[in-house]
Formats: sequence, C-alpha cells, structure tokens
Amino acid sequence: MYLATEHATYKKVRSHRLFDKLFFWFIIIGLMTKAARKDKAMNMDQLAKMVAAGFDNTATKDDLEGVRGGIKRLEQKVGDGFSQVDKRLGIVETKLDKALYQEMSHIEARVKRLEQKVGIK
Repeated sequence: MYLATEHATYKKVRSHRLFDKLFFWFIIIGLMTKAARKDKAMNMDQLAKMVAAGFDNTATKDDLEGVRGGIKRLEQKVGDGFSQVDKRLGIVETKLDKALYQEMSHIEARVKRLEQKVGIK
C-alpha cells in the first residue's frame, strides 16, 4: 500500500534530483559560454592581427609616386606612338588620294575615247 508520507518523501527526493540535474546543466552551460567568449576574444584578436597585417602590406605614398611616374612615362610613349601612327596614316592617305585621282583620270580618258569612237559625243 502506498502511503502519503512515502509520496511526500518521493517528491522530495525527486525534486532534489531535478535540482541537481538543473544545477549540473547550469554549470555546463556557464562553462560553455565562458569558452565561447574566450574563443570570441581570440577571434577578435586574430581579426585585429589580420587587419594590422593587411595595413602592413598596403602601398605607401612613395610606392604610389613610383607607379605614377611609370604611368606618366607610359602615357608619353603611347602619345608618341599615336603621333607617329597619325603621320604614317597621313602619308598613306596622300598616296591613296593620288592613286585614286590617277586611276579616275585614266578611266575618264578611256570613257571619253570610247564615246568618241561610238559617236555618242
């Protein structure tokens, strides 16, 4: 037979066990959050180191001046090259105009001779 006193004792023991389990889980969760915070701090330190290393690898103003000087020299060479191409293209255009004019003159003379022989003009 089950008595009320046994029931009260069982509830008391059961509540202590529940309390122990909850206490155990609170401790475990607390340790896990401490570890997570420690990892997070380490990650922040790692991030800070990475950022610092990134700034160490960036170019300085002196480095950029060297690059700018190289770009200016390259622009000058490209400009000189284009001016030479323009001169050569001008020569080609002149020669082509002369050749086309001569060809047109010859064709006109031939057409005129043909027209005279046929009696059109």
